[in-house]
Amino acid sequence: MSYNKNFHAAVKGQAFEVLAAHALTIANYSTYRRMTIKMSKELKIKQFEENLLYKTQFVNEEYVKGNLLDRMNHYKTPAVSIALINNYEIDWVKAYGTTEKNTDNKVDENTIFQAASLSKPVFALAIMRLVEQGIIDLDEDVNKYLTSWKVPMNGQWQPRITLRQILSHTAGLTVHGFGGYNLKDEIPNTIQILNGQYPANSEPVRVDVIPGLQFSYSGGGLTIAQQLVVDILKKPFPQIMKELILEPFGMKYSTYEQPLLGTHLTNAACAYNDDGDMVVGGYHVYPEMAAAGLWTTPSDLARLGASLQLILKGEPNKILTQKSLEEMLIPQADGPVGIGFFVDGEEKDIKFSHNGGNAGFVCRMKFHKENGKGIVIMINSQEFDLIEEIERAVDYTYDWSKPLLKQKNNIMIDKFSSEIFTGKYMSDSKKIMTIENENDLLFIIPEGQMPIQLLKESDSKFFSTQLNMLVEFIFDTTGSTGTLNLHQNGQVLSFKKEE
Repeated sequence: MSYNKNFHAAVKGQAFEVLAAHALTIANYSTYRRMTIKMSKELKIKQFEENLLYKTQFVNEEYVKGNLLDRMNHYKTPAVSIALINNYEIDWVKAYGTTEKNTDNKVDENTIFQAASLSKPVFALAIMRLVEQGIIDLDEDVNKYLTSWKVPMNGQWQPRITLRQILSHTAGLTVHGFGGYNLKDEIPNTIQILNGQYPANSEPVRVDVIPGLQFSYSGGGLTIAQQLVVDILKKPFPQIMKELILEPFGMKYSTYEQPLLGTHLTNAACAYNDDGDMVVGGYHVYPEMAAAGLWTTPSDLARLGASLQLILKGEPNKILTQKSLEEMLIPQADGPVGIGFFVDGEEKDIKFSHNGGNAGFVCRMKFHKENGKGIVIMINSQEFDLIEEIERAVDYTYDWSKPLLKQKNNIMIDKFSSEIFTGKYMSDSKKIMTIENENDLLFIIPEGQMPIQLLKESDSKFFSTQLNMLVEFIFDTTGSTGTLNLHQNGQVLSFKKEE
């Protein structure tokens, strides 16, 4: 067969066109897939925003669904910021509202909030880095390391406490938390805080029970640890935290500076009290930085959390080892806290978390140890109930753990209940209650009122979703005589069945 130059050129051109079309198809599919994932994610976020489940005053009523923005208004909360972790990476971050009421200054994913007690586990990670470097020992007496201050004697007795105890709140120390200071206040140094000396507004930090035996939450203990690392490393505390944790984990919007400095001032949320008024000066200053001083974003904390999850999964990391993190998640002295983190759950459902609350800020971070899920929520009000509703909405939307729509189970009414309980009951004050059965549904009818449906909790107890009450039937062995006890608001009203 002779070589046909034109023929081969045509075949080559067709092959190129086929390859080009194939490449275009792959590109289109890739674009389509990205768009589908994005749309799916946006749809989930929309569902979450409409799925805030909250309780009313009626304890047995089903949860009521609410909209996030409506619930923010209900709780007088100007700003909410959320980061969600799925499959060991940040799935989405979204912020709602404004940094300050009655302004157009919208919050975004880089707006910083006070992390309050979330500062503690982040600081605990820094301590573990120093342990890995051989600089400190978790089980050594802290007075060995402290130079500018010492844990004082109680009379003739010298307490011995360790960093393990301090970070797990089992050191037997006082001062649960701190109130912070207005920007115009004179700010105490760490030694003044530990001694409870002016201008400190908190009590002295002292050992008041035997160390190592029980859980007793102490922000004061973290302040001792703060002074300890400053005494050892001879650097300002914010610089220590920046070098050990914030920079290595890519937490570029985070700082332990108190008060705020430089560019951090330009995108910080203002703090709001229970009454909905702004905290004087916009926020409080917390020189107790290890305990309450971190300013950060949910995305920075989620970035940290996802990194910790990957380390726990076994992925190599130059910052911390899996062994150290596993040690941090062992509860100490039968308490709820390991080293820095609250730990709950069993086997494949272990979670490590912490809540935080400063003047005008509350927050929560929770990470699953095994499955790469987690959430960080930060708001600029005192409303922990809103935090609960947001987390419940995420659990519900993503099917992480479905909340019960009723607090009590409703058991089917049986024939025995229908027959024996129906009838008229009278109290000593001649008040009448009637129990009726209609189509296998049981109703209580107070004199002069409409019927109220009763749902069965057990063989003798019934409840209502329409009122906060429990109806308890007590009958003799023959079933001929009985009592109806009506439980309402802590009182018990008795009604005898009429023959």
